[in-house]
Parts: sequence; structure tokens; C-alpha cells
Amino acid sequence: MDQTQNSKSKRISPLSIRLSKEERELLVQQAGNLSLAGYIKSVVFADNAPCYRTRRQTPEMDAKLLAELLAHLGSSRVASNLRVRTHSQ
Repeated sequence: MDQTQNSKSKRISPLSIRLSKEERELLVQQAGNLSLAGYIKSVVFADNAPCYRTRRQTPEMDAKLLAELLAHLGSSRVASNLRVRTHSQ
């Protein structure tokens, strides 16, 4: 790769700004499924903004189901057997 291609592919250092808690919450709400960086770029560079990736959705945990699963694991011998197997190797 020559010098001109190498310099074009490198990004410059990130820009950071300080926001109040309320300002950040408003940005997150306005961004919807976009990442904050993608949303801000699309607003600032609205005239020629490319499409940005949407933010990954975090799976919601079912606390009751998780508690039941952990209770069953604790009452079975699976955890004990796993501990014994890991120490024996």
C-alpha cells in the first residue's frame, strides 16, 4: 500500500463533548435505533450524510426466569460436578 492510500484510510482522533445528563438522555431518545455517533453525524452533516448502522438491541432479561434457572442449578449437583471436573484437569 502506498503512502497516499495509507493516510486516507486512517481516521483522525475522535471529537469529544461534555453533556449534561438531561442532554445525553435527549440525544439517546432522538437517536432512536441509531448509535449516538451515527445520529450526531446525520444531523451535523444532513446534506450529504451517509446511512449509518443501527444500534444493537440489548436482549431483555426475564428476572423471574433467570432466578428460577439459578435456583434449579443451585439445587442440582451440576455446579458441584463442574467444579470437581475443572479442578481435576
